[in-house]
Amino acid sequence: HTQPHAPPFAGALPTPLLPRSVANGGCAFTWLDVPPLEVARQLTLDTHATFCATDTRELLAQAWTKQRHTAPHIVALIERTNAIGFWGRSAVLTPTSVDERARVLTAMIAIASRLLELNNLIDTYAFVAATQCAEVYRLKQTRALLAPHVRRELDSLHSLFSPNHGYQKLRRLLHEPRLAPFIPPLSFVLTDLVFIEEGSHDSSGGGDCCNFRKCDLVASTIDEHVLHRQCAPLHIA
Repeated sequence: HTQPHAPPFAGALPTPLLPRSVANGGCAFTWLDVPPLEVARQLTLDTHATFCATDTRELLAQAWTKQRHTAPHIVALIERTNAIGFWGRSAVLTPTSVDERARVLTAMIAIASRLLELNNLIDTYAFVAATQCAEVYRLKQTRALLAPHVRRELDSLHSLFSPNHGYQKLRRLLHEPRLAPFIPPLSFVLTDLVFIEEGSHDSSGGGDCCNFRKCDLVASTIDEHVLHRQCAPLHIA
């Protein structure tokens, strides 16, 4: 199966939210000046295009690790997630003052929350992972400066993507009708596919028969989390 073009978005795309300095005629700004919702929108537009261009055959036989050239879009999404995580860590750790680190961390949490509202779970996970890395997590003084509602947002995001009980909370969310359509969390899908691939043989009956049970599990996982989602227009609020 191949999706040559991204499906249309649901409704007209909203007017971009400009930094205050740009809206007032200026041109100098940093990412911290851009409204978190607009950052989330732009990330979602880009990720959505790559996700919808993915050929589902890229998800077979762990191609993203064993034959990377045959899974260009999956590899691109993985590298994007890693790049956001690396950038996020650097953005928080670069400032020398605790106040500035708290400002950066607050902005990242706001972006992650807006990404979740847009049902972009790939990039939401990337931002959450950046806040969970050891270098950032140990910044107790920085976390202490977060506003109470920001700390609650962060704790809620960490809880959602917790691997406890086989990602129970995340699996429950993915089956909520209000979430569809969405961009699925790629690491979650790939983990499931690796578990199926490594946990079952390709053949059964002494090697003479195809293991159709394994094929069915792989197909249903791809259909539920990827193929079905590629066919649905995404809403950009």
